[in-house]
Amino acid sequence: MEELPDEEALGRVVEPGYVPIPIPEELGGEPEQSQDDSDFLLFGMDRWNDFAPETIGKTYDSWTGQPVHYLPVSLQSRVIGYLWASATDDAADFQPLRPQEVVHNRAYGWWVGEFMRLRGSGVSPLEALRSRIGAPEDPRGGGIDADAQERVAASLDELKEIAQR
Repeated sequence: MEELPDEEALGRVVEPGYVPIPIPEELGGEPEQSQDDSDFLLFGMDRWNDFAPETIGKTYDSWTGQPVHYLPVSLQSRVIGYLWASATDDAADFQPLRPQEVVHNRAYGWWVGEFMRLRGSGVSPLEALRSRIGAPEDPRGGGIDADAQERVAASLDELKEIAQR
């Protein structure tokens, strides 16, 4: 087992050509990490100081009790999760595959920013989902193939079960 000096080195191993994307100052600057990083994978991303107040009302809700439309997100031809949106609620999010890996954490953080941008432009969750079909793949967040087929899960829990397979 090889030990790497930092996350940037890991990024270059997992994603050749990886270039770290700086965290915008308005999202709290550098990530705050626990002593042992035990919360890194548990919460899906690094904890940012005051992150929640910066995103509330600026991005879509991350939960719905309604059916969800979803599309697979790939990074370098490998599915890393699903982008989903509700047709009736103001909800959309990125659901990583399980078990979660570091690459999923970076993708989740990228999608939070992308959804903030889209919601700020007045785009509905379902329009946001569909607008990403065939868009260029981001080296951090991945992309949705131009020929991806939109599917519907009866609930967010059903999609989470799909992501565990």
